[in-house]
Amino acid sequence: MDAAAPWGPGGTTAAPGYPPAPPTTPPQERTPTVDPIVGKWYAPIPDDLTFEFFPDGTFIEWSPNFPPYQGTWSTSEEYFYDAFILDRWGYRKPAKFLYATGSLMTKGIGTMHRVT
Repeated sequence: MDAAAPWGPGGTTAAPGYPPAPPTTPPQERTPTVDPIVGKWYAPIPDDLTFEFFPDGTFIEWSPNFPPYQGTWSTSEEYFYDAFILDRWGYRKPAKFLYATGSLMTKGIGTMHRVT
């Protein structure tokens, strides 16, 4: 066999006695996972609060009772999230959110529903 000739029939790159390399496949595109908390949520009156959680770990809280508040959130465990929010008097306080059955809940605020 000529030294310059490719290995194997049809020009495969496998050396004699070794199986050919598996065919290459394009890399699979991964769908990024988004935490279920991401999106806009509303707690009806008497709370009358709107939260919008962003994938970068920030959120905005709106209420007719005080100016918009921007804060950060983080995942504490699956479906549980930690954040500092404003209470009904406008004071900053820690909160733990739970995402369950399509709703978002936290102590002291009524059940929040996703809005579009």
